[in-house]
Amino acid sequence: MTVSVNAADSAAAVKEELIKYLGDKYNIPDLDDVAKYSLAKCAQLADELKDKGFMETTIAGFAQMSLPDKRETLMKVLKDLFGPPVDDDPILKFAIQIEKVNTRAEIEEIFREVDEVLHFGQFKLGGCITVAHELFKKPKSEFAGFKTFRQYIETVHGIRYDKAMRFAGIYRKLRNLGVPWSAFENIGWTKVLSLCDVVTNDNVKEWVAKAKVMNLGTLKDHVEAEKQKNKTGAEQKPKTTWTKTFKLHDDQKQLWEKTRKKAEEETGSAVEASNLEAICQNYMGAGLQFADWKQALAYASKHSDDGPLFISKVMELLRQLCPELSISYKITLKEQAPA
Repeated sequence: MTVSVNAADSAAAVKEELIKYLGDKYNIPDLDDVAKYSLAKCAQLADELKDKGFMETTIAGFAQMSLPDKRETLMKVLKDLFGPPVDDDPILKFAIQIEKVNTRAEIEEIFREVDEVLHFGQFKLGGCITVAHELFKKPKSEFAGFKTFRQYIETVHGIRYDKAMRFAGIYRKLRNLGVPWSAFENIGWTKVLSLCDVVTNDNVKEWVAKAKVMNLGTLKDHVEAEKQKNKTGAEQKPKTTWTKTFKLHDDQKQLWEKTRKKAEEETGSAVEASNLEAICQNYMGAGLQFADWKQALAYASKHSDDGPLFISKVMELLRQLCPELSISYKITLKEQAPA
């Protein structure tokens, strides 16, 4: 059987025509369901499509295909009969692409592609922020409901002001640098953005040459050394980096995740080493701190080796804090449950 429909026909109309032709003997599967099919389900669907006359012959090499390839092939067969093109669905398109990957080289290439898009997005976002800031400053502004540009950018777009200004700075630096994109010789947006604080018309060739042979981490170290040199006038060597591994209990891991997230929000940086530095600097400046008395008490209890002594100290403190009250207490050990 061949079903011919116009491009304007809806998926519902196509499905209705097929069901009408077939009676109620066969339900056309949804593409979203096929995208999750197991090997067995894929084989069953391929057989059904052939048996019902949707395909004249068995799909060549179908049995040897990987599971993602089988899903993709079946969805492409169904799309002409049932729904919109698979290529129009960005979720399915990326899922099909990523699920085919089986080597480190392939996954790292996709990492680079995604990273490039993200960093180019920072440049474009910086352009939007720059223009929006200029519009905000106009006498007859359309932003009358906001007292400051910071309020606007953080409330409407959810971008921290310091991060927004960083993106705007990147845009202005590259826009005003007067260097064509070709001068960066395809080192990629990720490295171009890392050079923003040091690159000039005079040294762009030198820095591009370094970027070509260095990984991103090493390049950032050299950029940071150059920034320090510009501040002090003295030659700086790139900082040595160290790796240290910690083993955490579940409660410690939970505390670290919350602390890291808070530090990331405060610093505007997604680099864990930078956020760890901020956390340590905060501790060095103010010492051990707690959000409230419950948190402080829980910490003290956790690090006490003598439970009864700890309770006694707490109760004695309560007596001192509340002299108008008569406080009594009794400490006993819980009975052990029978084995």
